[in-house]
Amino acid sequence: MRKLVLSVLLLSVGVMGFAQDASQEAKYRRSSLYTIMLPDDKLADEQKEIVAAAFLEKAFPDKYNNHCLSERVLDLAAIKAIPVTQEEIDAAEKEGAAGKKGIGGLAKGLGGMMKSKSNGEEKKLDENSDAAYVARLQKYFKDNKVAQKMVAKWVGGGETKPAAAQAMSQALIEERGMQTLSQDEITTAKEAGNYNEVCFNAMMDLLPKTFVMVNRYSYLSAEDIITYITAAASVVGGGYATLAGAGLAAVLKGYFVKTSTFLFQLDLDQNKINELAEKYTNDISGIYDDDSYKLKYVGKTWDYAPAALSLSLNEDAMKKLISRATVRATDGAISKLQDKYEQFKTLSTLHQDGDQLFAYIGMKEGVKKGDKFEVLQMTVNKKTGKEEFKAIKTVKVEKDGVWDNREGAGEVIEGAASGKEDDDANESLKYTKLGTSKDLLDGSLIRQVK
Repeated sequence: MRKLVLSVLLLSVGVMGFAQDASQEAKYRRSSLYTIMLPDDKLADEQKEIVAAAFLEKAFPDKYNNHCLSERVLDLAAIKAIPVTQEEIDAAEKEGAAGKKGIGGLAKGLGGMMKSKSNGEEKKLDENSDAAYVARLQKYFKDNKVAQKMVAKWVGGGETKPAAAQAMSQALIEERGMQTLSQDEITTAKEAGNYNEVCFNAMMDLLPKTFVMVNRYSYLSAEDIITYITAAASVVGGGYATLAGAGLAAVLKGYFVKTSTFLFQLDLDQNKINELAEKYTNDISGIYDDDSYKLKYVGKTWDYAPAALSLSLNEDAMKKLISRATVRATDGAISKLQDKYEQFKTLSTLHQDGDQLFAYIGMKEGVKKGDKFEVLQMTVNKKTGKEEFKAIKTVKVEKDGVWDNREGAGEVIEGAASGKEDDDANESLKYTKLGTSKDLLDGSLIRQVK
């Protein structure tokens, strides 16, 4: 089967080409993502419609391949009604225990993902905790064969089991896999005599980097947000409690869209992918009934963005503000997930104009002044044929050099709330400045340093 996969991949080389527009992001091993919306009970009907439209039309992150299934908006009441046992809740809590503490994950303590103590006694997780939501989502995924459908999509399948035998297709793997190889990689691999292996490794990289992101949206007042942050800060204590104190009241005013985001990942390793290729080459219909394909829970975070100063705004302004806040809160949550979970990180391309270094990332991706990035160059190990990133230097975001690429950047809406400091934003930029260098670094990849 490996030979079959490789022959198809190699055939695609001759017809696809590797020309690269210098004004665009370079191709690399992009992760694939399925995004789902879970509207909160606190959203009124009209608010729910606005948030849903923004989610479906604008909120998909452009640094991931779209691997969405047709079911994008779930009914919260139906999810809440899924029965879960204490053992299932405990299993979900344990699965997410590797999550990191931090300001982006404080809410985890509120929902019960961290067991709190009272009078020295451990409290049991209840069925309204975050872990209970994770357990319910896992049951939803299992009952609706979400993992199986996502695997089938990779190899040419639809969302329903084919009525007749259907051979595996490599079209999507070609499109997403072969485009990740640079001309230098191809040349180096050919010279090393291991081009076939490099192509196969590229395919092996893609399938495990497939994620499901469930976004639960709420429409909250500033008082709600302050209460939420203050309570969360009390879980971890320290400087966070001070941060969440009375000073927040002077900053946060009006109403906000808040998103809580749960991240899951296809549980695939190389052996599992090899087995997929061996079992379903001639007929993929068995994938839909293969219970070995599952989604594992990665972790959770949350963010918020201002939606309005008051509810007395005119209807058009209100709709625009809620829509913009939905996208910004989603982008903020994604940025925090990338910061917390290495497997969800994306790479960006470093560009160079003379000595000036820059990248097409900005506040949408959570970039702030002073942030540092490793400059990575990819090489192929001649012995193993494996691709390896090598950090060659570090660059730093310039003062006043952060590009404000958030939804609605530069658009002033009368009555809009201001909930986050925008001092870092430079609306006149079309990219983020990363210092200068005499070295030729154009086309290298960058990854943020924690």
